[in-house]
Amino acid sequence: CLVESIRFTTFNDTRFYRDLIEMVKDQVREFSPRNLSNLFWSWAKMQYSTMSRSLLEKMLEEAQKHIHEFQAHELKNVLWALATMEEQPEPAFLQDCIQASLGKVTLFKLTELCTILWAFVEMNIPPLSTAMKMAIINRISDCISESTAVTCASLVSSLA
Repeated sequence: CLVESIRFTTFNDTRFYRDLIEMVKDQVREFSPRNLSNLFWSWAKMQYSTMSRSLLEKMLEEAQKHIHEFQAHELKNVLWALATMEEQPEPAFLQDCIQASLGKVTLFKLTELCTILWAFVEMNIPPLSTAMKMAIINRISDCISESTAVTCASLVSSLA
């Protein structure tokens, strides 16, 4: 309860929030793909739907520069965060994410693949290419036998 109170007070302090945004904007170009992924994830978890537009643009710009360097789970985090925050990135960014996902599809765990599919649906991604659809189907086939009931339910939900 005390921790929640401190977190609420700190992150609802307008000056602290403004200073944090400025600090991140100044340093975001130095972030590794992992740091960028964590930043997207953290911002979505903090439930700030009113993120500074200029900060989000810098985050997206840096993520796009390094999108093919992201590990599978890092790419999943970025897509999940954007969908959670109800953001609609530029089509070029989304296409780069699709291409990066295609290149890593065999590395995704089934739960990560479910999350990415959900994010694509939430962000109204244009229909996936046949190659991407086949890669996803093949990966699901590879993973399905070792999946739990919960994972299978998540898969069905993300495909619905």
